[in-house]
Amino acid sequence: MLLVVVNVFLISQNRQLRKSLENSKQFVLDEGYRFAELAIKRKDGGEELVNLADQQRNTLLLVFNSNCRYCDQQYPYWNELIRGLDPSDWKVLAISSEGNHESIESHLEKWNLEGAMAGRVTLDVIKKTRMLFTPMTIVIDKEGEVRKVWPGLWTKGFDIRF
Repeated sequence: MLLVVVNVFLISQNRQLRKSLENSKQFVLDEGYRFAELAIKRKDGGEELVNLADQQRNTLLLVFNSNCRYCDQQYPYWNELIRGLDPSDWKVLAISSEGNHESIESHLEKWNLEGAMAGRVTLDVIKKTRMLFTPMTIVIDKEGEVRKVWPGLWTKGFDIRF
């Protein structure tokens, strides 16, 4: 009897926790999350806040790792997507948590991701926002709200209209 009562209590607690997590928009993986700025490491070692809610352009945020074999498979699709975007309406930011700025830029050049601004973010930022998957594609509107998230590899059916 005691086990039944404990199980009912645990199930109730689990449901309450799940509901509170579903109602909170605190991570980048949640559509609707406000992602107004991102701390990027500059070439000189300093930090810069990149405004993702600039009211002028939407943002395509690409999260990658140069040692990720799935990212290697993703680059041609990202490249195709970037070529189809209007630069006056979209900015492209490609970020990684590993390597230095030069290695990130050379990696993007190797894969022909033209028009993508390279950035390095700290592991703390990656963990805090839960951008733990590579590759990851995030669409952020002009107000800084996450509209679509694709964690992992995608090869077709990608639609960035919202």
